[in-house]
Amino acid sequence: MFSYYIYNAIIESDIELPCDPSNMFINNDKAEKIIIKYSRGALHEDNRITYLGLKYNGQLRSYNVDQGILFCAENGIKVLIHTNGQLLIVDCSEEGLIKAALYVIGICMSISLMMRGLIPLHAAALEIDGKVVALLSSSGNGKSTLLWNEISQGSSFVTDDVLPIQLNDNDDTLLAIPSMSISSKLWDKSLERLSLDPERYKRIVPELNKYWVPVEQSKRLLLPKKVHVILMLNPRKSTTEEVSYSRRKEPQLISELINNTHGAWANPANIKQTLFPKYIRIINDIPIFEVVYEKKYSIIPKISDSIRLMLKN
Repeated sequence: MFSYYIYNAIIESDIELPCDPSNMFINNDKAEKIIIKYSRGALHEDNRITYLGLKYNGQLRSYNVDQGILFCAENGIKVLIHTNGQLLIVDCSEEGLIKAALYVIGICMSISLMMRGLIPLHAAALEIDGKVVALLSSSGNGKSTLLWNEISQGSSFVTDDVLPIQLNDNDDTLLAIPSMSISSKLWDKSLERLSLDPERYKRIVPELNKYWVPVEQSKRLLLPKKVHVILMLNPRKSTTEEVSYSRRKEPQLISELINNTHGAWANPANIKQTLFPKYIRIINDIPIFEVVYEKKYSIIPKISDSIRLMLKN
């Protein structure tokens, strides 16, 4: 049995996950517990179950079943996420366990978060001068690079891929939930720009030049904390190196946030039935800015400086 602490929940897993078990800072004796079981041959994908969604031309599929949501991927990988979000059953060959583990801490954990009432935004986040800043964007727009540039200046790591937002029952604030045991992910070029040797790190999968980068506990945000601002990163072609900010508050922001929710395609009914009011709360309670800049590495420090200046105003 492997133990981890992910998104404010204690994880007990039959399979090894690509996480750092040393980051087991338990901040809440009432933390939820999630069980991950490995059961070969326990799950079945057939035309008798209700289809929910697909992605990448059907390479990833989700179904509504009696016990919850069934997620299916390549090479016979199947994961059942129980309706309560606290039990995951993994069914795959032993050769598929490494890839299955990636799906478990990614899409399947996001489905679990939604089932438990949290919104898993596809975002990086960090704490700058005591304020949590979310960096919302699609993959490849530089959010992880910007994140690590800030960490090198003393900011604290919150997450680099999925940011769960939870409504705090005690004071009605919207909290960022740190990733804890999940390491950061960086491409080889980003590592080299940060003067880090890719050979020191483990590849996420053999065919990609992308690596797991552990984040020591002293550089992490350890407790859930109020989200101060959401920055929607929007790189564009430009003839200048100016970084501009514009406040967003229009109604169509809801659809943009849903589109930037990790795993939303696999569980659309949950969003419509239970999570939609929370998106409205996010728009009303958290300032959201669009950040426009030229997409090139040399402008990252300028974006960092502009973020710090904005937080002071």
